[in-house]
Amino acid sequence: MITKLEQMIAAVKSRPRKRLVVAYAEDAHTLEAVNAAVQMGIVEATLVGNRAEIARQCMALEIDPHAFKIAEEDGDVPYVNKAVRMINDGEGDILMKGLVSTDKYMRGILNKELRYQIVTAAFFRTLFLMVCFSVSCVGFHNNK
Repeated sequence: MITKLEQMIAAVKSRPRKRLVVAYAEDAHTLEAVNAAVQMGIVEATLVGNRAEIARQCMALEIDPHAFKIAEEDGDVPYVNKAVRMINDGEGDILMKGLVSTDKYMRGILNKELRYQIVTAAFFRTLFLMVCFSVSCVGFHNNK
């Protein structure tokens, strides 16, 4: 039984790395959480957004932007649509919300033309772990 965050992280690390696709990955909290997960070997990350802005944010945070794949796109709705298409095309396993507003994010996920597929309980387990991990990173960041 998992009762501590460290146990949860160990459980995730014991499984094959997942491919994370982040829609609108241009803010500090998102980049810090994704970088931490990459550094821990939990995920391989693709950031969807403006390449120059992602690089600028990474440099300000002293994060190596080459640790991620970057999928260039322009605008918040296109960021989500591209990220959803990447998941559908098998280029990623987990979709993560970055700076995009929740209504636009959900519209992209529920868009019938993009046909985003949420098919397994494993997806929800992984999503839950990523959310917990993100919350712990943000909590850590705020306590600096």
